[in-house]
Amino acid sequence: MTDTALAFSIDRGCLAAAVERVSRVVQKRNTMEILGHILIKAEAGSVTLRGTDLELDALVRVEGAAIGTPGGLAVPSAEFAAALARWPDGVLTVESDGRRLTAKVGRSRASLPVLPEVDFPDIRRGDTDTTFQIPGSDLTAMAEKCGFAVGTDEVRAYLMGIYLHATDRNLVAVATDGHRLSRFDMPMPDGAESMEGVIIPNRTVRIWPHLLGKDESDPVQVETGEGFIRFSSDLMVLHSKLVGGTYPDYLRVIPRGNNQVALASVSDLTTAVDRLMVFSKDKGHGLKVAFGTGEIRLSIRSEAGEAEEFVPAECDFDMEIGFNGKYLREMLTTMKGPQVRLAMADPGSPPLVTDEADPRREIVVMPMRV
Repeated sequence: MTDTALAFSIDRGCLAAAVERVSRVVQKRNTMEILGHILIKAEAGSVTLRGTDLELDALVRVEGAAIGTPGGLAVPSAEFAAALARWPDGVLTVESDGRRLTAKVGRSRASLPVLPEVDFPDIRRGDTDTTFQIPGSDLTAMAEKCGFAVGTDEVRAYLMGIYLHATDRNLVAVATDGHRLSRFDMPMPDGAESMEGVIIPNRTVRIWPHLLGKDESDPVQVETGEGFIRFSSDLMVLHSKLVGGTYPDYLRVIPRGNNQVALASVSDLTTAVDRLMVFSKDKGHGLKVAFGTGEIRLSIRSEAGEAEEFVPAECDFDMEIGFNGKYLREMLTTMKGPQVRLAMADPGSPPLVTDEADPRREIVVMPMRV
């Protein structure tokens, strides 16, 4: 008789949701077989799941499990997640003899090969320099409000992430790709005052809202150390390596003296940009934006045709300026509304863009020749 390596039962839906979240860290193509797996551990009434790509390590714990035999093993991520997602609701039973894992819900059953727990890599090491807590909602907001401006050019790898740092009064998140910039201020948490600035990779930024789950009001503990950052809550741990390099002095590009101001509806402006971009085969095509008394006129001219849209605005100056249509669209989708404020200087200078419903953030979008 073969010793059972692991056995437990748990609600199928709860485990499926956790597996889906952890699987986001697992890369589809790997140089090591084990990196295509997630680690399952059953102990003390809960099941923990871990995934890693050696740059990022995610752990999610699911409570309410009935543990038959505690233990741990690694199971292929894609196949296990796909099976759980498609099975009916009910009690899921899982057991393994150390060579294969068998999972069942009702009459649905699957058997998968496994690898031993000792083979699963662990990058979660390093001494902690700074520890503080912030609301989970601020983490999600950082991703939503700054993620769109993160750079993608590997030549300037130091721009491929969100720069998190402490100022005299706030904890600040900034992202820029050299063409647009988004800054988001948060109240200074206790313990973060002496924090060294860190650059959090874009992949980490994109994944953490999914790992946080639905209850974003819970506090998240943030720890930083040499080369890493770690986010922890009661049922989630996300450990990430940091982007190396020195972040540029972004304050130099945030205009402070722009005195020609236009206020417009976020919804109206977004709709106008969407309509115009239908005529753009290149999503980075330039839009001409003309400010006039009481309105903003947006227009496009391309091989696909010409179009213009008018948006009512609180505006009393005349100016024409060009913008990348894709950048405008991505910026507007991150705003709460109902109004966006554009503070202009001249056609060759970037505006300072603010969300009237969100005073904690500032956006800069560089103009382009149209």
